[in-house]
Amino acid sequence: MPFVRTALAVGIVSTFALLYGQTSTQPRSRPLSRAALRNFSVNYLQGLTVENHDGRKIGQVSDFILDLHSGYVKYTVLSTGGFLGFVPQLKIVPAQAMSAATAKKGVVALDISVPRWQQAPEFKERALSALNQPAMVKAIYEYYGQSPPNRRGTNVQSGTSTNDDLLTPTGGNFSAPRISSSDPGALQLASDILGVRVVNRHQEKLGTVSDVLVDLTGRKPTFALVSTGRFLKRGRIFAVPLRALRLAPQRRLLLDAPSSLFELAPPFDEKAWQEATTASGVAVYRYPEDDVTNTSRNARDRGPNSLTAMSQSESATDRRLTQQIRRALVTDHSLSLTAKNVKIITVNGKITLRGAVRYASEKDEIFRKAAKIGGASNVINQLEVEHP
Repeated sequence: MPFVRTALAVGIVSTFALLYGQTSTQPRSRPLSRAALRNFSVNYLQGLTVENHDGRKIGQVSDFILDLHSGYVKYTVLSTGGFLGFVPQLKIVPAQAMSAATAKKGVVALDISVPRWQQAPEFKERALSALNQPAMVKAIYEYYGQSPPNRRGTNVQSGTSTNDDLLTPTGGNFSAPRISSSDPGALQLASDILGVRVVNRHQEKLGTVSDVLVDLTGRKPTFALVSTGRFLKRGRIFAVPLRALRLAPQRRLLLDAPSSLFELAPPFDEKAWQEATTASGVAVYRYPEDDVTNTSRNARDRGPNSLTAMSQSESATDRRLTQQIRRALVTDHSLSLTAKNVKIITVNGKITLRGAVRYASEKDEIFRKAAKIGGASNVINQLEVEHP
């Protein structure tokens, strides 16, 4: 299957814009649109079909592995098999080996033969932290004919830097223990930070992570999209560099930023995304208005008796239910991006579904998924259909 090289063209154009964009006559970069950002959205990419260079389906996108230290996406996790009662296998692929710039809608490409794919490295979640070991990185990247990125990661809050992408071979199996919240350079599954609360140094709730933007080419850093709640104006989404976030106790993410950064945030555009590659310090950007889902309903939801995402219970059981349902939605390729972003609020085992979906079939499917996980009697379905 031929690869469409649009991503390369965009990178070249952006590079020239940065080199010559310092003059006063250069027009400001336009804010990125929803259509332009779709192929970077984890919520959109999860569940997409993966085809090889011969156009054969070899799996689906299951998840992404993010490096909180460098601020880039490091790997893609693909699901393969799983039909006729067989449990699907998870395989790990360097993110830069994948291409979302294909001629087929809803398809991402991986340049690999079927026999080689059958022998590709498997992914075990319990071994997540081992995937940052230099020898392991080198082995995985070289299997797919890729070179590990020579990128020095710096955590903007800790001020430390590493060179853990400069690698030497070793081999071995993926048997290292899971990461802990005390490790600022740990790897994280993208699905594990979706729905996680973001707080500042005073433990004030800034919002929750509603989506993640990943650049599979590796040219641009990863951004977390933070939907704001009580502490800031509701119903807004801000783009924050992944490396500005730090793992904190109680499964939270710490963003050491004053509220003024949100209040005065510039628009998130191509120039801002490119400059984030070399920028130091914490930056916050205002996400495009047309990407704030269910805007009119968010305004209605600000009533004092309305449940919002910030009403989510802090108990481990309730948070687990919410995350399990969210995973079920984002990995279902049949659902629209709007449907994948509905609110899921769990309090004392009661699951409330709120927001808009495009079709009645999506409303029914989301209810079925929530009922399967939490029990039908515990699900309150307040979803609204845009096209009944």
